[in-house]
Amino acid sequence: MTGGLAYEALNDLAGTGHKQIIVLNDNEMSISRNVGLISNYLERLRRERVKRPFSLFNLKYIGVVDGHDIKALVRAFGKAKAADEPVMVHILTKKGKGYSEAENDPEKYHGYSPSAQKYPTFSQIAGETLCKLAQKDKNVYAVTAAMASGTGLDEFEKRFPDRFADVGIAEAHAMCMSAGLALGGKKPYFAVYSTFLQRAYDQLIHDVCLNSLPVTLLVDRCGIVAGDGETHQGVFDISFMRALPDLTVICPKDGEELKSALKWSLDCKTPLAIRYPKAEDCHKYAVHTPIKVGKWEYLTEGKEDVVILATGAVSVATAVAAAEILKGKGVAADVVNARFVKPLDKELLDSIKEKRIFTLEDGVKTGGFGEGIVAYYSESDVNADVTVFAFDEKPYPQGSVGYIMKATGIDPESIAEKIFSKVTA
Repeated sequence: MTGGLAYEALNDLAGTGHKQIIVLNDNEMSISRNVGLISNYLERLRRERVKRPFSLFNLKYIGVVDGHDIKALVRAFGKAKAADEPVMVHILTKKGKGYSEAENDPEKYHGYSPSAQKYPTFSQIAGETLCKLAQKDKNVYAVTAAMASGTGLDEFEKRFPDRFADVGIAEAHAMCMSAGLALGGKKPYFAVYSTFLQRAYDQLIHDVCLNSLPVTLLVDRCGIVAGDGETHQGVFDISFMRALPDLTVICPKDGEELKSALKWSLDCKTPLAIRYPKAEDCHKYAVHTPIKVGKWEYLTEGKEDVVILATGAVSVATAVAAAEILKGKGVAADVVNARFVKPLDKELLDSIKEKRIFTLEDGVKTGGFGEGIVAYYSESDVNADVTVFAFDEKPYPQGSVGYIMKATGIDPESIAEKIFSKVTA
């Protein structure tokens, strides 16, 4: 109910007057606790336990109904079915009902993993680093859309409540708010899951990019998101962000580079997206060169005829593993941390145009990083040998990152086999 699409639908329905039943399943939560005017209004209805008939959004209203009382639900839906007009049935439920741990901490148990955590996640690193930036710079603001805990901003919310905004599940509004903060001289950071960034694409184009505003997007849950299924896979963001004017896109290879990218972002005067996966920071690399816009780095010596250009933490780790497998087969390959998806490192690309080039990304192939490199060489009239490893543009089901990558043929073993076959043919 905090997203604008709900009101577009209610507006249309109330205007037509067609007979329909709308179920408002009210458990006082989204992922984080609900916020805003509508949440406060529903709380009043719950508190007063409205019994008399009245109109809500020009709809007949039935409520509040105990969602855990089957007989009460049957009675309420019987009344709704008998009505000759649109009806809203307000049902009150308890998130985590029947499991005490979930009832007591519904936000934690919205997506709880029983596995022991050994390393900080990228989300936690982003949140901790942003707190440090806010401590030094009073203009740093954090915005989220009902994802404070999921994006690692819960500590920021506690420490800097006057510079934190949770707008509820309303990503388009969050993007517009960030644009407004930037226009007001602030430094806004909008933390959002990749799959939910899609909801704010219009505002990203019109309000942020066309005005070239210094809004930084912390694009969490990029690539394959284990356990969440088709609706949460963050495989489209590279493609749709590459198309936007003035938007810089960086994909840190590990937690240290994520920290560096966030520190570097303070001085970025144009739109910026920092994308990272739902994962622990379990890969540590010896190479960490200073971040310069559009500049990549070699993780190896840079002398080989085979080069793997990988962007993002998962892809870089996969490329390094594939290079090790190739080494065992007698094929030497350099690995490049292509941390900037946009802009590309044209100087490095020019230096390897005569080599065997393989690109790897945790996004779809169409319009992605690899296709951008192919297009660059084509526009430069260079007949480069480029092979692109990426996801096909199709839905990806629930499963571990390793399982889905293997099924798609972009796991270390499959990549090494394909590279070996091509370079030894």
